[in-house]
Amino acid sequence: MGEKTRKGYGGGPGQRKKTSRRLAVSYDEGEEGKTLLAKMEAFLDSDAAATTDSLVLASWEEPHENSPQAALDVL
Repeated sequence: MGEKTRKGYGGGPGQRKKTSRRLAVSYDEGEEGKTLLAKMEAFLDSDAAATTDSLVLASWEEPHENSPQAALDVL
């Protein structure tokens, strides 16, 4: 158990599990005018942001049409 814990596989006392979150704008949300920036701002205002270790961003939109840069800049 000790070797796996040192490698990050297990959680010992006081350790929390790593958390990943996905922020995405679906086709339908894009059609409704929702943006990755708005979702990012809402996420950063939530309690979940403080306990998130990794974040995956996804957007149906083409990056040359609506760049994700504004959402990245608020990080």
